Amino acid sequence: MNLKFHPEADDDAIDAVLWYNEQRDGLGDEFMNAVDASATHLADKLVHRALLGYEAAGVKVAQMHRFPYRLLYCFQDDTVVIFAVAHGRRQPDYWAHRLSR
Repeated sequence: MNLKFHPEADDDAIDAVLWYNEQRDGLGDEFMNAVDASATHLADKLVHRALLGYEAAGVKVAQMHRFPYRLLYCFQDDTVVIFAVAHGRRQPDYWAHRLSR
């Protein structure tokens, strides 16, 4: 299965990398490695958890390990499309407009 990041999901990740690097040198790189590992794992998962309130849109959610972020994604043909790298406790649903693109 292929993997694709929505351009704004890339921006989400970059913003988090910059913030984490301000906290500790190299922590942003560790965050990005965790994003990559979580995203790669999605293609191999057999069970995908729907996001409450967005079941009809096919939105799935994967909690990242170590960092308080979630990957929000859906399937388009043979591709996993990640449309948000979202902090678990900030700005709920800020990414919803990306579903229509």
